[in-house]
Amino acid sequence: MFKKFRLKYHERMAFNGFVKSEFKKAIKHFKKIAAIAPERQGINFNMAVCLISLRKYEEAEEYLQKELECGTPGLPLLQALAENSFLCGNRKEALSRYERILKENIPDKTRRFTELKIKIMENEKTFKNALKSRNYIDKGDIFLEQGDFVNARKNFTKATKLDLTCFQAHNNLGVIAMNHFNDYKLALTHFEKADELNDIPAVQMNIHKLNEAILKEQNNNDD
Repeated sequence: MFKKFRLKYHERMAFNGFVKSEFKKAIKHFKKIAAIAPERQGINFNMAVCLISLRKYEEAEEYLQKELECGTPGLPLLQALAENSFLCGNRKEALSRYERILKENIPDKTRRFTELKIKIMENEKTFKNALKSRNYIDKGDIFLEQGDFVNARKNFTKATKLDLTCFQAHNNLGVIAMNHFNDYKLALTHFEKADELNDIPAVQMNIHKLNEAILKEQNNNDD
């Protein structure tokens, strides 16, 4: 009974940390879960995702490989393996892993996104540009935290030009346009582009928020 209680506690704390982007905290509790229930699948994967978010790609690879040893990999694991190879700067390995994804029975949107990734990995120049885009995303994140939305927008825009699959930058540009410039048309353009590239709940939630903001503005104008 006590073991079950501890497990529930650490699961709650781990996923709360993950949702709040408190990745170090999340990792701490995922490790506790692994110690209590080493047979639990998915923990290594969750820790790897946290480590990728912390830019600890080599360490993330170790946990991804541990998860891979647990059985037949699902799509999220295959995608994480491919993306982590890219972030590690290993073009050929990333290309091989993205090609592996295409062998799976995957949704059309995922297939289109993966094919775009493969085109980037096939060419040294586009690969280097895509890697460079991560630097602009990092800079944009810093400016965003500082409340410098103009420079944040400039850096996220540069990221989208260097990497045509950069849905994260489009989502961030949409958030900036919606929340800080009240430019709902531009926000919708970026959110729709991000959603066109990949199925991300955060993007879909932002589209919902934008629709609510547009409806509220229309109601205020009617009054």
